[in-house]
Amino acid sequence: MKYATDNDTTTHWETGKKNSEDFTNEVNFTFTDIETINRIVYTPRPGGKGFAQAFDIYGSMTEDGEDFGLVSQGTYTRSVTDTVEITFDETKFKRLKFVFTKANQDWAAAGEFSFYEEDVVRDKMADLFTDNTQSKVSKAFNTNKKLDALEKAAKTHPLYTQYKEDIELARRLLNGEVDTAGRIITSEQRGNMASYSQNVLKMPFGSNSQPTGIAARVGDKITIYVEAGANDPLPQVLFTQQQGNWNAWNRSFNLHVGKNVLTVPQMYDGNVTQGGPIYIVNPYTSENQSKAPVVRIEGGERFPLFEKGGNVAEFKTFLKDYQTRLAADVAAHPDVKDREMIDVAEVMSDRILFTGTASKAYKQYVTNAINPQKTAEGYDVWIKRIFDFSGLDSSKPEHDPQLVRENIRYMQPFGSMYAAGNHTGIQAYTIPFLFSSDFSKTYPGWGLTHEIGHRMAVGMREYGEVTNNMVSMAMSVEYNSLDNRIPFETIYQQTLEENKVQMADQSLTVRLGTFWQLELAHPGYWAELNKLYREEPISLSDGDATRQQYIVTYSSRVLKKDLSNYFARHGFTVNDETRKETSKYAQPKKLWYLNNKVLDYKGTGFSTGVKPNVTMTHSTTKNVLGLSMDDAQATHLLGYEIYRNGELIAFTANPNYTDETSEAATYDIIAYDKKLGTTKATTVKAQ
Repeated sequence: MKYATDNDTTTHWETGKKNSEDFTNEVNFTFTDIETINRIVYTPRPGGKGFAQAFDIYGSMTEDGEDFGLVSQGTYTRSVTDTVEITFDETKFKRLKFVFTKANQDWAAAGEFSFYEEDVVRDKMADLFTDNTQSKVSKAFNTNKKLDALEKAAKTHPLYTQYKEDIELARRLLNGEVDTAGRIITSEQRGNMASYSQNVLKMPFGSNSQPTGIAARVGDKITIYVEAGANDPLPQVLFTQQQGNWNAWNRSFNLHVGKNVLTVPQMYDGNVTQGGPIYIVNPYTSENQSKAPVVRIEGGERFPLFEKGGNVAEFKTFLKDYQTRLAADVAAHPDVKDREMIDVAEVMSDRILFTGTASKAYKQYVTNAINPQKTAEGYDVWIKRIFDFSGLDSSKPEHDPQLVRENIRYMQPFGSMYAAGNHTGIQAYTIPFLFSSDFSKTYPGWGLTHEIGHRMAVGMREYGEVTNNMVSMAMSVEYNSLDNRIPFETIYQQTLEENKVQMADQSLTVRLGTFWQLELAHPGYWAELNKLYREEPISLSDGDATRQQYIVTYSSRVLKKDLSNYFARHGFTVNDETRKETSKYAQPKKLWYLNNKVLDYKGTGFSTGVKPNVTMTHSTTKNVLGLSMDDAQATHLLGYEIYRNGELIAFTANPNYTDETSEAATYDIIAYDKKLGTTKATTVKAQ
């Protein structure tokens, strides 16, 4: 036991028996006189074996017996090689018992135990800086002479090695040798938006990552100083790999108040410059924390970060300098893995954090003189439009997107784009577009919106690669760039009767048409449907079969129409229970005939008594029908319903229809207007 109190940390004491379910190691100290103690400095044995990770401290005022009373309890989760200072209220001891309630490898050991009644040096060191960011020296030590005196007193203290580092930092601060510009970051208190999005909004959209504008290479030592409220939950630091792999691009570490020294780990061993941006993750609100934690980051390198509302001129100046140094680095290190700088730049709005490259940001914002403020503002307009279309209108807590923000990142190829791994990934060719475009005016495109649709998917109604494209279709309309990939003519053929083609056997774009036609019939359908799924938690007890029933019943509720037949025509298997549930509503018009011609239609339909114009070309193998309306009615036209010998065989929005048949037949053609109103039939015969 003498080696635990011999003032020599290279020697140590340890027990010969491990902790177990029925045995816990402890060590007892008896003092010559009754001592008043308020702290213990515990030094582990070299290597950390037996380090006390959880401990109880008991005290007694007698020389023997079992009259110990609990004084303090504690835990320590950092390195098992750290020297730990344990503080508690001043207590009188004749005997002190230290219990290893949890210890590294279940052994109990110590390099040194030191007991202090009053630690003057420690108290002075606690006042060395104005706060735990250690970015400013306090008035008590704001000269080198005062620091010299402090260091002299600290040399005899067991924690001198640690204290010496802090004193040296204070000297560098006084001498102006520490650059803190852009390195002191106040943590956002947005709350756990990723969890909120998943659990309340029922979608995986959103990230808790707060950019710092600092990047670090793998292997760099990064020191993070944390100032926070007493007993407040603390943020994490997230190290990332620029252009990483979708599932191998970040590592997080817990932070504690004061000084944190971390080494950037390798996350992805690809042919990229090893390293990337550093983020703070603080998933708490002002209700959880008495004050917003402030962090200061030493190490790494600042890179261009533009935040919405920021100083455009300063950003561009920094970007120019960064690009100059990047170019020099590339020239000096042809191999990308040897480079010393990370090619990264970011633009952050309220709703989007985009992580691209500085080299492409330079071309857009400097060479092409684009305003990054417009880029950031445009992100928010785009996402607001998608939110509105998806029913995220803040009308109820379930529909309030609060402060949710998505991270779009330049990543390793995984398709053209993707949505996975708590982010949206894009490839190099998309970076200039995301840095340059004002999305309040410019359509972000089908692909990017498609991936955001994945991230905003309400899982209980989601059909991957189908329903996420509802936002893409809607945005193509919103931005006056209508996409025409839905094959309405195929839909018309497949919906002639119920379950003519099962949904699973349909193309993705035909399946998209199922939902889009309801949006055409009832603008706002998609928003209202999503609201129902957020307001009424459900369970898919029978997988996709249950999913289909909910889609039918919820959609019927939104339109207040019995859509069981509509969905059955689109290949859904609608069970009897669902049909009974939806039968309380009236049957709708033939919504499966709708197409994009009805968009922005303000008319009232055909005039009374009109009929379509029909011509017939007959041959031995086919009959070709020419279809038209008089000019005055043409703007109202949706399409034509075609009957052969009294049987419905087709609906088409085209001006002609070919019936592959050799038989003589009588055709009745009824025109439909954009309100699903009808004309009288025109009859023609093939002889």
